[in-house]
Order: sequence, then structure tokens, then C-alpha cells
Amino acid sequence: MLERMRESSRSGLTMVIFAIIIVVFAISFGAPMDGCQQSSGPRRAATVDGDDLMTDEIDIIYNRYGGQNKNATEDELAQEKAKALKALVIMHLLADQAEEMGLRVGDDELKRYLLSPLRNAEFQALYGRNGKFDPGYYKRYIEYQLRISQPQYEEFKKKELLAKKMLELAEMQVGVIPGEIDALQSLRETKVNLEYIKLAPATLKGQISMSDEELTAFIEKNQDKIKKAYEARKAEYTTPEQIRVRRIYILKPDETATPDQQKLVADTIADAKKRILEDKEDFGAVADDVATKLDQKFAQGKKGLMEWSAIGNMDQNIVKGLEGAKEGEIKEIDTEFSYMIVKLEGRKPEVVTPLEDVQKDIAKSIYEDSVVQELATSMAKEIEAELATTKDLAKALENLKKKEAATEQPADAPSEEGAEEPAAVATKWDSLSARETGPFSLEGQDLSALFGGQLPPGIDLSSMGGWSMIPGIGNSKEVALDAFKLTTENPVGSKIYTVEGAPVLIRLKERIDPPKADDNAEEAQKQQIELFSELRSKRLSTLTGGTQSIFLVPSGNYGPWIDNLYNQAIKSNKVTFNDRVKVAEILRNESTQAATTAPVTTPKEDTK
Repeated sequence: MLERMRESSRSGLTMVIFAIIIVVFAISFGAPMDGCQQSSGPRRAATVDGDDLMTDEIDIIYNRYGGQNKNATEDELAQEKAKALKALVIMHLLADQAEEMGLRVGDDELKRYLLSPLRNAEFQALYGRNGKFDPGYYKRYIEYQLRISQPQYEEFKKKELLAKKMLELAEMQVGVIPGEIDALQSLRETKVNLEYIKLAPATLKGQISMSDEELTAFIEKNQDKIKKAYEARKAEYTTPEQIRVRRIYILKPDETATPDQQKLVADTIADAKKRILEDKEDFGAVADDVATKLDQKFAQGKKGLMEWSAIGNMDQNIVKGLEGAKEGEIKEIDTEFSYMIVKLEGRKPEVVTPLEDVQKDIAKSIYEDSVVQELATSMAKEIEAELATTKDLAKALENLKKKEAATEQPADAPSEEGAEEPAAVATKWDSLSARETGPFSLEGQDLSALFGGQLPPGIDLSSMGGWSMIPGIGNSKEVALDAFKLTTENPVGSKIYTVEGAPVLIRLKERIDPPKADDNAEEAQKQQIELFSELRSKRLSTLTGGTQSIFLVPSGNYGPWIDNLYNQAIKSNKVTFNDRVKVAEILRNESTQAATTAPVTTPKEDTK
């Protein structure tokens, strides 16, 4: 058929047919990847170990996900194609490694790959739109959209398949040894429950008092500190400008509105404008009529009146529309989504509370902050001393309360049998209590300190996050690590810890160890299999995370193994770029910056 069309190509009818075909393919497939400008043909973008990578190969990759994007700017298109070029380079590097290891792709294997909806990224999206391979569509896609020959395209797919084989081979080498599984299981199932006392400054501030004379003297001696604190906290002492308005609010109809709905809104706007701005009717009455007419439940019966609101919390369209307006003035405010008629009812200026009115509160706060830490430290030391005897935080705290209460008890308190008990004496210990964390494990925490600075092979828990957060206590790596060193023989923490600025004391309340494997052999085996799969999946993600995007939508981030392979190829000059091709120049700049020492070469030829 094509031969017959060529023989009659001089006829006007044939020219029309060709024009129609061009239009059809432009609509069906999108514009060619290098645009509609006149081109001298494919250009060399890069070289990988002597093999030239051409711009039409970049188009094969880009077309999978961006070929239909008609709205991309020239710069956006170049950036996306630079990602596609990087994927192409990596594909060739992997394919070269596969060939060095003796891997090959035969014709039958290539055919099976092309026809596989599961393995071939382009099958469903491009030439298998009906779920079945369409030979005619396949041929048209290659010749008219990609504008390359079928042998060239299939050679590209061979490289792609070789690269996938190399990745699969690498993934097969990832294993997990039994010791790694045991380490993770122990990590996950070993739990401790801590008893603790945390002397938080906010809790102890109530124990600090000042007489009026002391406060006055403190203010006189610390004027500079007080002024500095006032300026830093001025927002706390400032009431922002406020306004109050009456508002008629009409939401504009969107494109889904019926003609009747559009007419209702237009008529309501026109009627409200006339009654308010021309007829000078009562604003509240008109506002209620509009709310009823448009079934605005939120506005009915309110006569359009809104509460006093700070300028920053008000609809900024209203704030802008009322700039310079006086009380009683009415303004029209027309936005993209709504029409409003707004009446300014009142305005309150910003009010700043003067320093003189708040300096006592500021002075007291500064004083408390200056002595609360000293108080917390001294109380923590008293608890620590008592804990050395009791080995129990709750008992230590109870003993300290009794001791202080005894010293505060009046000397003439009744002691005869049957006499009325004296009122309990308040002590500084009353604000504290011994609490429990509840059982928690070290899963997700940085345990490198327990393993000489490095976790066992295969265990990577960094992704789980929150490693140092201990229930009730807060964020402390030191407490988390020491907690699991405590035993029933030595249950008390070795020191007073500082967590989020507060002294903390800990004692081991309970330790839960993993069950023995022979307790339930069947369940233990099932758990071992699950842990094996989990560890291997994590290791694969670390080693080759993101590699599948090379063949789908290139992201530029493919995991440490691929990144190292690529950067080493740049450094060794195995990969070079042609700066006369914009996408190659972009990628070269990014790559040399990442590799830092990668040499740059610019081929003299730029076409092939």
C-alpha cells in the first residue's frame, strides 16, 4: 500500500491523504519529541564507553510518561528530558555490566518481553491499549511517534532488558543470615517498663515565691532584662486592630450550575445592589432577604452582622476593600468566587499594654526561670540520695515528703490517743510523683552504641523514626540506651539524667524478654520467615531503592548502588556529554556537581 501511495505521490489527492495522516498521528500520538522545528536528525547527547546515545533514544524514554504533555515550557521539557537521559545512561551502564558477566538477550526472549504487559512498561500505555498486542499500532508508534526504525527500537529494548537482568541478578545476591533475624527479633521483643520522676521546671515553679518587697527590689536591679523580655514578648501584650462589619455574601455559580441557578444568582446580586446602594434600604433587612432567597442557613436571621474580628483573621478581600473606609460606609467587593456588599460597623485600633502594667509579671517570670533549675537540681540530688537506700522511686519520694512534713509540724501538735489529727503539711515534694513509662522496646532507635558504634549487618531501623522518644520521659538517647542495661539486681539508673531541660531519675520496674523458640516451634518458624522477608525487603530498598523508576518515570534517585555506579562512570570519563545538546548540558552540570571531580568532554561531532 505504501508503494502505491509513493507512485502516485504527485497527485493532489495523495498530498491531501498525506496531510490527513500527519494530522491524525499528531493528534493521536502528540508532537514529536524534538518539537516541530526543522531538524537535521538525531543528535548525539552522550557517550557511554564508546557507544553513542542519541536524542531519539531519549525520546523513547520520555515518551512513556511525558509525550502527551502539551503544556510544558521549553525549560521544563529540557529538565524532564535530562532525567530521561540519565536513565538512558544508567541503562547502558547496567547493560554493559550484564554483557561482561555473559548475559545476553535472544530474539525469542526479546519477543516475549515486548509482549509482556507485566514486564514491558510501554505495553499497556502505548501499543497494548486494548489489553492485546496490536502489530499495526506498534509499527505506527515506532515510525511516526518515535521516528526511528523498528530494528533501532528493538535494539534499544534489548539494552533495556539487559539492564533489568543485571538488576535482577544483583537483587538475587541480597541475603539475610540467621544472626540478623535473631538480632531483630530480640530488638523487637525485648521491652522494659521504667519507673521515673521528672522534675519539670513548669511543675516546680509553683514552689517559688517572692514577697512584694523582694519583687520590688528585683525589678529595680533588673530593668534591662525586664525591658528586653518585654520587647521579645510584645505580641503577647498587643491586641491587634479589629473591625466589625455587616455583609451580604453571594457565592458565584461554577461551570456546573444550571441556567436557572445562574439567573437566580445574577438577579439576587442586581436586586441587592439596587436596594442597598440606590434605594438606601436597611442593610440588615436586605441581608436577611438574600440569606432566605439563597437558602443560606449560616446567615439567616443575623441581619448580615459579623462578630468583631482581628484584621489578620478577617477575609483579606474585605480588609482590602475597607481600607480607608469610615464607619457606616458601604463597599462592593467582587472576587473570583464571590460577590459581597460590606458595611463597616466599627473599628478598634491596635492596643499595646504598656510595660508598667506587666513588668511585675515579667519580673516574676524571669526570677522563677533563674532559680527553678537550681531548685530542680537540688531536689533531684535529694531523691538520688534517698534512692540509694530504698531502690524504689515511689518510696524515696514518700520518705522525703514525710521528713519535710515532720520538720514543718508544729511542736505543740496533739499526740494523745484519740486526739484530732493535725492537718497535712504542704511540702515542696507534693508537685512530684513517681510514674511508669509502660513497656517499650528499642525498635526504631539508634542502637549503634550497643554494638560498638555499628548495628548488626542488615538491621536498619532509621526509617522508623522517633528512636529517642521514651513514653512520659521525652527525647533522650542516653536514657533509652541505659534503660536496657538495667537488671533486677541493679535496677537504678547510674545518674541523674537531663531530658528536655529537666532532671530525670529512672528505675527498672519490669523487663520482658523474647519467648524461647521451643515454647511454640510452629509460631516461631512463621515469625522467622516474616522477619526474613522484612529484612531482605529493607536491604533491597537500601541497595536498589528506586531503580524501577529507570524504566517507568525517571526520578533521578535510584539508591546508593546505582548512584555510585553512575558517579564512578562520570569520574572515570566513561560517560561524556555533548554540550551542544541542551539536555546533555543540563545533565552534565548536575552530574559533575554531584561527582565533583568528573572530567568534562565535548565531542566535536554532534550528529550521526
